[in-house]
Amino acid sequence: TELSRTLDNQPVISISADLASDIDIGQVKGLVENMNVSFMGVTPSGEFDLDWETARRFLAAPNPSGAPNTDVVRPWINALDIVRRPSATWIIDFGCDVDMKTASAYETPFEHVRKIVAPKRADYRTGKRGFWCFERPRPDMRAAIHRLDRYFATPLVSKHRVFAWYPTRVLPANLVILWARSDDYAFGVASSLIHELWSLRLGIQLEDRPRYTPSTCFETFPLP
Repeated sequence: TELSRTLDNQPVISISADLASDIDIGQVKGLVENMNVSFMGVTPSGEFDLDWETARRFLAAPNPSGAPNTDVVRPWINALDIVRRPSATWIIDFGCDVDMKTASAYETPFEHVRKIVAPKRADYRTGKRGFWCFERPRPDMRAAIHRLDRYFATPLVSKHRVFAWYPTRVLPANLVILWARSDDYAFGVASSLIHELWSLRLGIQLEDRPRYTPSTCFETFPLP
């Protein structure tokens, strides 16, 4: 006898892996045109973040080398900064694979990291990097936005799929997904209903909060 299938109490011809009966989107693949555009933010693994008053003091502190602390003290955003009021948080960021001599030239920020971050990471090393470096500094993401004056971002997990513009000086956290595009067209596509529906189907649901990941929600999306 022929096998019968029922979905939501309705007879259907087939049921796909994502429990739908129309199109099997589980077969979609990443598109070459979408590679190296959408990225997850950095993972510091330590208390590198600063409130604005501390950041302002660090920014004003001189260095014997003459290098300004604006090189390593940057504005910082997490997912809540996108969906709520900005927190005015800053972060100490020495970049990717920086040696201790280079990092310690920025005396006040480095001393802060040595006192606050180093004790908690005494037995932990991020590959060949030391305590002054992030666990995942995301060099590919940095390279992608370096040529731009702005990018837009969305929370990794959020009840509502919203995007916001940020200058490239602003460093995104690991729970932030960014698009390395500075044009209004890309922002409009990302904010469109069709992209929201696509990301809802391709993403993962955490309770009532959809999860947006570059590999499934963006790289597979055929931009109109």
